[in-house]
Amino acid sequence: MELTYRKANSSDLEDIIQLLAKDSLGSGREDDSQPINNAYVEAFKTVEHDANNDLLIFEVARNMIGILQITFIPGLTYIGSWRCTVAGVRIKDEYRGKGFGKLMFEHVLNIAREKGCKLVQH
Repeated sequence: MELTYRKANSSDLEDIIQLLAKDSLGSGREDDSQPINNAYVEAFKTVEHDANNDLLIFEVARNMIGILQITFIPGLTYIGSWRCTVAGVRIKDEYRGKGFGKLMFEHVLNIAREKGCKLVQH
């Protein structure tokens, strides 16, 4: 099974919220009611329009299996280099323990290198 990734778009929002809400971390704190809580819509727009943020969708056979957000932060350390922060990592239950998390982070590391980041933190 080949893992691919892409940037999330607004049509992914409902699936993203479902993944967050069904995860053990988010089951008590996320709101998967309909219509979509406007706070999610506004947060998505903010991330989508921020050049230093990417919300990535990971897919197998065009089916979303995981998500994560990467944020690029300029800094003074490492001679003014960039760093990459990874947050909101989720993988569907049925894909856990199969190496997909490792593959997701390998993609993140490649993206961070391309950006010139000297540090990646989670």
